[in-house]
Amino acid sequence: YFAGALRRFAPADLPRPTIVGLSCERADHSLEAMGLVGRAAARAVHAYLGAIYLPQCDYHLANSTYTAAELAGAQRSAHRRHVQTIPMGVDVSGFGPQYRCETWRQRWRHQLGLPPEGRLVLYAGRLAREKRLQRAIDVIAWLRQQGRPVGLVMVGSGPDESRLRQYAAGVASGGVAWAGYVGGAAALAQCYASADVFLHVNDREPFGIG
Repeated sequence: YFAGALRRFAPADLPRPTIVGLSCERADHSLEAMGLVGRAAARAVHAYLGAIYLPQCDYHLANSTYTAAELAGAQRSAHRRHVQTIPMGVDVSGFGPQYRCETWRQRWRHQLGLPPEGRLVLYAGRLAREKRLQRAIDVIAWLRQQGRPVGLVMVGSGPDESRLRQYAAGVASGGVAWAGYVGGAAALAQCYASADVFLHVNDREPFGIG
């Protein structure tokens, strides 16, 4: 609420800076992913954005049209704000098949007990409830039940890791490996290039960095 304090309480003899807010998530769908659903929750989010969040800044930036739509829909005529969409960029020069690593593949194939023709499926990102990663584990469990030699390598860390580990042990025992946090662009590029499939199951992603 520092932005709101600047607008309301800054000394009159000091020039007030232009205050710009940046939104990288949608409040409504983030809460929904955590189980807070229903009309009451939706109305509360809409009211908070329109009456409290939006008025505190002079302008708002959003990382995608998906994120911006929530802000635009919550606008109130008493303090309407301009919302500009500016997608985050991607440096494609840092990725490519030249980063493919057989050692990486052999390591995870061995850990997952996959034969040479087995497929390595990759998720890279935060291990958080709003990413809906339980679905990814369900996909692997179903494929293995069909006799498909696949395994999932989870790259990343986050608040939902312990629950996901427990869930995977129950429904896809031996089918999920945990790589933890991987830092550095080159190391991540190796993960992407060395896996066979990248799996991202969140249908409410504000801007998929992965």
